Amino acid sequence: MAPDAIWCRGDIQRRAIRISPATELGSLNAAYDSIKISDLDLVDIPWRFLSLQLRAFICTHFKLVVSLKVKNILFNNSNQMLRVLEAFPLLRNLEITNAVWLFDNHTTQQISRNTSLKFDNLYTDGSFWRRSHPLPDWFFGRRNSIAIGEASLTSHCDNIDRLVTFLHLNAPKLKILCYDQVVKFEDGDLPPPEAMFAYVLQPAPVLQADDIERILQDPHDALIFPDDEVEPDRAALAARVDFDARHHRLNSYALAIQEAAIPVTNSALKTIDALVVWKHGVLDLFMLQYLCKLITPRTTDVRFTIGLRTLDRLDSVNWPALDALFANIPESPTLRSRYSLEIAGNFDDLEAAKRILMQRLLNTVDRDLFDFDAGNGRERWYR
Repeated sequence: MAPDAIWCRGDIQRRAIRISPATELGSLNAAYDSIKISDLDLVDIPWRFLSLQLRAFICTHFKLVVSLKVKNILFNNSNQMLRVLEAFPLLRNLEITNAVWLFDNHTTQQISRNTSLKFDNLYTDGSFWRRSHPLPDWFFGRRNSIAIGEASLTSHCDNIDRLVTFLHLNAPKLKILCYDQVVKFEDGDLPPPEAMFAYVLQPAPVLQADDIERILQDPHDALIFPDDEVEPDRAALAARVDFDARHHRLNSYALAIQEAAIPVTNSALKTIDALVVWKHGVLDLFMLQYLCKLITPRTTDVRFTIGLRTLDRLDSVNWPALDALFANIPESPTLRSRYSLEIAGNFDDLEAAKRILMQRLLNTVDRDLFDFDAGNGRERWYR
């Protein structure tokens, strides 16, 4: 390996390194000694099979890293994943996709940090928001301030309250939001928001001592590493392991409704590009309504895309509600503003598809605020 450059993403780049399963500790140490690493890729790594020494090196020797990519990594547990993120105090750009683990043993301390967090860019896939995923909690913690300039997020709406809270807290700093929504559970699982006002949040069950020991016994021991942080509260740890997704989903939805009812008065968003692949009418409409709350006269670029996985989903879309929503969006005072609505699907005739969209949104057409378009690129609907 050359002392002044290393191979990264197909280019010879200074200050960048990519760690793969074939990376040896000796070569990594040589690269570290010769270069001040600012960009680090952890890609396609079975983390559980790395040696203790190599894991320790990664988590202690890259304090100048500002850009981190974590992609296609199988961690043994969530504790290890958070140890990786905490290893880079100067981190400003994070891309994390398909990071999975087999055991939720992160500690309360790991998700209760009080240091400020400032990112220029955050890129995540749907796993970021899945059921007991600790990353949103790690972002919030007990931090004095959180600031993210640009975010590209995909959501399956498993933790919709965390998503809404995340957007609400970041609205004063967030300038660009790219958002994709593809709900993975069936329509009908949740009632409309107005039916949830009387819902009482269900407390988590209180685990007895015998339950705690049963939950934490083997085979989980095989998923614990000697360098894991230790959670002293075994009841809290057992609650993370013994997770009730259905119970959590209703509570999450109710909390999201409460959060969404709080006015957003200081949104700094200039660009919103949102794709909703229509499947769960209640959640799809709910999130579009919330995203529209983030639009202010400072917002100059808006694009909403309704993706149809199959064309027979066309009649399942709540077009009257969308028409009322889009027809009442505040208009930007700048002449440079670009607002557009798009329908995406397996269309042969895009002009005909655009006419269908406009026929379903007559009040929005009369408002003359949006341009209308249609697309058939599979990345916009085949999810």
